Amino acid sequence: MLIDIGLKLSVMYTMLPIVILSLFMGLVGTGDAAAIIPKAGCSVSVNTDLAAPQPLLLIPGGSLDVYGFKLPTVPGDVINFLAGETLTLACPGTNNFLNVAGTGNSVVTATCVSEKNFRINGVNYAFSTLTCRSIPSHTARATGKICYNKNIELEVGFLVGNNFYNLHEICFDSADANPIYTKFELVANIGGLQTGFPRPSWVEGGFYPNLTPNTQYGRNQQIATLSTILGSTDLGAQYVSSTSDYYLSRGHLIAKADYVYGSQQRATFYYMNS
Repeated sequence: MLIDIGLKLSVMYTMLPIVILSLFMGLVGTGDAAAIIPKAGCSVSVNTDLAAPQPLLLIPGGSLDVYGFKLPTVPGDVINFLAGETLTLACPGTNNFLNVAGTGNSVVTATCVSEKNFRINGVNYAFSTLTCRSIPSHTARATGKICYNKNIELEVGFLVGNNFYNLHEICFDSADANPIYTKFELVANIGGLQTGFPRPSWVEGGFYPNLTPNTQYGRNQQIATLSTILGSTDLGAQYVSSTSDYYLSRGHLIAKADYVYGSQQRATFYYMNS
């Protein structure tokens, strides 16, 4: 009796791998196979696969804000695409366009083929070769709305065709040339931000008609201003040095590192954000 049971168990265990294999092969042969074996897609690193000048990476039909950008998968700096997924590459700015033969367009649709290869107009390109003619231009403009204490609201972002991708808003006191506050949304994907992107010069954005902020931040002007406030040139020179690192430096309200892409980080260098 014990021998019979052992033989039956032996047969059952011998048949089990065959049954499992048959079930698996049956699933692979059906339309449900894609749910088990995902299609190959593309993956692009924010820090190693974006060549300069990098285009904006936008989601086709996406929202006109920071979430309209294709962001890296949390955690890390890798942007993942499904095979066949499309991506809008944009190069806003005067005489700016994507450096792809036969296009000359500032906005182009690219389709994920596999790994780091994307198809544009029937031609495959390595993602690292997709660059703009120049760095995408950001824009600061008045929204026409009023913010705290009857000041003007500004928005900063990218104008792509007729669409404006808003990155942040600034409540700005134009009479005193002073920012009241800034507002933006920090994305959960910020851990994958592009590091070491070159810092640009600060820009005025057309909102300082009666003064030059860059001059105001200079050491000599700082000493002169403090001397006037304190009523003493000696005290002014005491608190701001003309030679050492002891002086007032410009700082961000919204930090450069609060955005994922270098193109977005550049848009924080408006004096209205300092």
